[in-house]
Amino acid sequence: MAKYILRIKELEMALKQEREEKQALLEEREKLLARIERLELELEALKQGRSVRSYQDALKLKELAKNAREGVSWKALCAEVLGLRDEGKIKDLMKLAFVVRKNERNTWPGKFYPKDIAEEFHGWVLMRPKDRQVADIIDYVLYREDTLKAAKGLAVGEAAKERVPEVKPLKTGKAAERWIETFFRVVYHDYMALINQKRGKDAKKYLEEK
Repeated sequence: MAKYILRIKELEMALKQEREEKQALLEEREKLLARIERLELELEALKQGRSVRSYQDALKLKELAKNAREGVSWKALCAEVLGLRDEGKIKDLMKLAFVVRKNERNTWPGKFYPKDIAEEFHGWVLMRPKDRQVADIIDYVLYREDTLKAAKGLAVGEAAKERVPEVKPLKTGKAAERWIETFFRVVYHDYMALINQKRGKDAKKYLEEK
């Protein structure tokens, strides 16, 4: 009987040792896979002339853009797609994709537009929700520009068209001069607004339409 008990203990010890060795191999495998992933990132970043951090951020933005939906806040999108809940990092990504700065009254504007370099977010707008108060700009909600244009007439192009004076028959030379002066003043104002928002492509398109 004592022989059987001794044999059982030997087997238990051997099994425990096997499990420990297996766990150690699994942990080593995970470390190797993580190192391979880091090396692949470094290689791709070098090929593109970027830092690893910059390349990783670019990948995150592409993933966010691929999964972007109207009516979802930037904060919620980052949590859903990236599993990111650090509000500082969420805001950093937002500033990489959108022109985020206060207006001349030192308050946050109602909308943020994408940067020229963030092509994956062109056509999107981050907008302060009208139905509730927000604690921070990361609570701004994503909308397509064409949706806002069609549903609410909030796009800059549409707003500018409404402000441009209607062409009417001019009775005198003075009236013609006043109309032309007003027209170009409005166009210049809206063009510079787009330039200040770093929306060079939209500014060029706006002038072409005029």
